[in-house]
Amino acid sequence: MPWPCVSAARGGLSFWWIVLLAEEESPLIYKYLEESTGDIEPLYLRIHRKHFEEEARHATFAYTAMAYLADHMGGLERSLHRRSDVIRCQLMQWSFMVQAFARQRREMRTAPAHPWIDTVTRAMAKVQRLPLSHLFRVCFREPTLVGPFFNYRFHQNMVEMAHTRRLWSCPLPAVTARADSPVHALS
Repeated sequence: MPWPCVSAARGGLSFWWIVLLAEEESPLIYKYLEESTGDIEPLYLRIHRKHFEEEARHATFAYTAMAYLADHMGGLERSLHRRSDVIRCQLMQWSFMVQAFARQRREMRTAPAHPWIDTVTRAMAKVQRLPLSHLFRVCFREPTLVGPFFNYRFHQNMVEMAHTRRLWSCPLPAVTARADSPVHALS
């Protein structure tokens, strides 16, 4: 069994931090799509609208689960989870993303010829030539597609949750722009 599931079964919060990242990000993606409705295929936008509606129904569930679990932990257990759960979540999500990128690169090498594959392959070659400092800035400081998954500080609700619960995390750089959480609009 993967360790986030083991952690969740033991009352840990690392699983819920991962859920929280996904729950925070999908409505924000829809928000950006909604701002550009004239440039997007209507069917694609309609599918994301339905997904947003479904996500809005349970937007606060991960927060509620985390608060409930934290409130029902013993002192020693809470102290251990406070020092490890967010850091474990961060390490796991970074590991997952690196593995996903590596797998995608392998699959693209053996993919059949297609103009889309050729375009992505050329783009990846350009990305690989960028300095690591630039890639770090894009992944951890700028609101790109992956930035909010790498750095929870893009989500104001998550920052507040970590602060009020005094949770430890990896020292991450400050973000250049913060995404507005859709949960604030629902509260």
